[in-house]
Amino acid sequence: GDASHAATERIARLNRTVVHRANRMRTSYRDGLIRHRYAACVNRFLAIPVTAVLLMAVPACDSTPRRADGSPLLAPDASEGAWLREIKSIRVHPLSRIMARTDPLMLDVRVECSDLDDNDVRSVGLLRVQVGTGEGAETVTVDLNDHATNRRCWDSVTRTYSVRVPAPAGFQCQPKATLPVEVWLRLNADAELHATRQVACP
Repeated sequence: GDASHAATERIARLNRTVVHRANRMRTSYRDGLIRHRYAACVNRFLAIPVTAVLLMAVPACDSTPRRADGSPLLAPDASEGAWLREIKSIRVHPLSRIMARTDPLMLDVRVECSDLDDNDVRSVGLLRVQVGTGEGAETVTVDLNDHATNRRCWDSVTRTYSVRVPAPAGFQCQPKATLPVEVWLRLNADAELHATRQVACP
């Protein structure tokens, strides 16, 4: 009778509740799965340009000077891993001067090294600077293979090596007086570069 009908209604409502909750769970699961797949798709899509940028950036981080064929430009006697450009020529820079106010009289000889692209660069090797001629000449040798010495002599503003050399004994710095300066850069046993210049009194 009435009790049986009420029980049937309760069972029906319970079934509808269970079905409704199950449907909500399926919908929530489906929506979550869709969102997850969408997020994964977006991440893969974004990863493509990011990866491309990173791959493009890798060569830019490699500052090794290279020739057209891709081989590194290394000084002939540079130690392995030392990124130094191959030196083509040297010159006694016009900034070289006689330091008239020093006692004893000194010269600040500036040496410029140029690579194959005519860039002013650092070098390795033995740098020998001579001021004057004959027996009275003054000579200073600088070992550019020594990193501390190389760094100390290098002037990053003018991009030259600065070497202080005494003037020959008896030289008087007078107007229009000049001193001959000769420079040799021995890169290795078979390669040596040479340059000369007349340096005038101020």
